[in-house]
This record gives sequence, C-alpha cells and structure tokens, in this order.
Amino acid sequence: MLLCLALTISASVLFFIGLVLFLFYLWYSLVDLSRTSPFVSSDPLELQRFSYRELKSVTKDFGEANSIGKGGSGSVFRGILRDGKSVAVKKLDVSSLQAEREFQNELQILCGLRSPFVVSLLGYCVEKKRRFLLYEYMPNRSLQESLFGEGSARPT
Repeated sequence: MLLCLALTISASVLFFIGLVLFLFYLWYSLVDLSRTSPFVSSDPLELQRFSYRELKSVTKDFGEANSIGKGGSGSVFRGILRDGKSVAVKKLDVSSLQAEREFQNELQILCGLRSPFVVSLLGYCVEKKRRFLLYEYMPNRSLQESLFGEGSARPT
C-alpha cells in the first residue's frame, strides 16, 4: 500500500514538472516576441530600419485620414517620407500569434524581390511588440493602366 502511494505521488510530481516545462516552452517561443530578431536567417537584409517615432510622424499619428485599408494581418496607412517619397506603412496586428511568422515571411520573401508588377518592400520597424513594414506606395489603378499606361490602347 505504501509503495503504491509513493509511486502515485512520484508520477504526479513528474507530470507536474513536465507540464510546467511545456508551458514555459510555449510562453518563451510564442508569446515573448519582444526579443525576436527581425531576421531569422544568417543573410542580412538590405532594408532601411525605421523607428516608431519616424513612422508616427510619416503617417501623421496613424490618422484615419491616412488609412488606406485594413486586412487580416493589420492596417495600412499612407505616408510621405522626409525625401518626399510616398510609402504605404503596414501596421501588423500583434495580438495574433501568427503575426510574427507573417512578419518574418514578408521580410524574407519580399526583400530581394524586384519586379514592376510587385510593390517593393522599402523598410521595417521593430520596437517592443510593434511590427511595421514599409512598401512603395502605388495608387489604385486598373491592371491594364498599370501594365500599359494610362489611356493607352492594349497591344494586339
């Protein structure tokens, strides 16, 4: 009887320790995003890093007047950099557990991609739990206008 009680207590203690270690692992890997480096790979990306203060100024405090749209991963705002270049600032929703993975993927994939058919990624911002991506701004136009120019006839 005493042996059975000792085995039950030992098993309960081991289970509790395992549960605590598992919860710590989940917390460390999924929730503590403030320690995350924006670059997982060893290849350094050639993007400009912006501060949160700069982005706040560029978008005029992320005002409703500069809001372009809202999607599943966050909101997009129009801004103008000091050099006069128009940019789209994507403010990622950090409440989502997938936001960090999406941020990493967009940095890795779009950094080296240069095409007239895809907007260029210009920079990023990582401060505390805030995540932002800066793209070149493209005004709304039809695909035909983008490909062939405004008012031009389609080639035959």
